[in-house]
Amino acid sequence: MHEASEKTVPAQELLVTIGTGLLAGGISSVDVEDALTGLAPAVGLKSINVAALPKGLFLTIGPGSPTRFERIGPDLRFDQTAKLLDIVDAVRSRRLGIDAARRMIEAEVYGTPRAGPDG
Repeated sequence: MHEASEKTVPAQELLVTIGTGLLAGGISSVDVEDALTGLAPAVGLKSINVAALPKGLFLTIGPGSPTRFERIGPDLRFDQTAKLLDIVDAVRSRRLGIDAARRMIEAEVYGTPRAGPDG
């Protein structure tokens, strides 16, 4: 159905980034799979195949396209997970595009400094 292209690869990469972040934030595998399946149309993908596991995520955009596997990184803090969920909501409602979402995730989720002992 989907061949990997200049348009679909960034969408697939964004979904992988979101999925691994959600897993790192403690979101259940079933909920991550549902979230990514629901996001696919918002990023221009008709359908995806996704398998979320406790330590990684498989995602393909259909026959003929490569399957991506990504291991989850360190656990996300609550504030990082909340920000990621805000970004997911903005992508789902199409208020945020692929490139902007990737930049926001990098800056606002993974670039968030850890709070010091005083807060």
